[in-house]
Amino acid sequence: MGLKNALLHSTTLASTRKAGYGSAMNMCRSLISAMLLAATPLWAQTEGTLHVQVQRAAGHSGMVWLAVCTSAQFLKSTCLHKQKLADTQTSATIRVPTGTYALQVFQDDNSNNTLDTNWLGLPTEPVGFSGQVSRYGKPEFADAAISIPSGTQVSSTISLSIVF
Repeated sequence: MGLKNALLHSTTLASTRKAGYGSAMNMCRSLISAMLLAATPLWAQTEGTLHVQVQRAAGHSGMVWLAVCTSAQFLKSTCLHKQKLADTQTSATIRVPTGTYALQVFQDDNSNNTLDTNWLGLPTEPVGFSGQVSRYGKPEFADAAISIPSGTQVSSTISLSIVF
């Protein structure tokens, strides 16, 4: 009986293909598969969580601007993620794609939404970076880099200060 049903099924399948119904059915199956695949976000498997704790500079006030940057974006205003922290807010939790990033943070003392600098280009407002960046000289991405593995939470504490 099983062989008879298999032969009958293959004969029916062949006749529907001749009539053009098989390709339409396959196209419907492909479309449904694509829709189901699209409904499952690919980034759900390839992202991590970054928890940032900011220690504000003593004697300074104002919003804190936090940016998560790739090596190509580091020290520029085109970072992957930017977030403003209110005067009383000291931490943020951010979901980012898996990868290596650097955090750059500044405290906007005069609320002009810009990191102010002196005539030498040095910041006049408190700044901070992830990793082991020196307070002296231009920071390097390699010193500020932190790795965000898939499905994990990484924490970073950044102390803001005036650089020299």
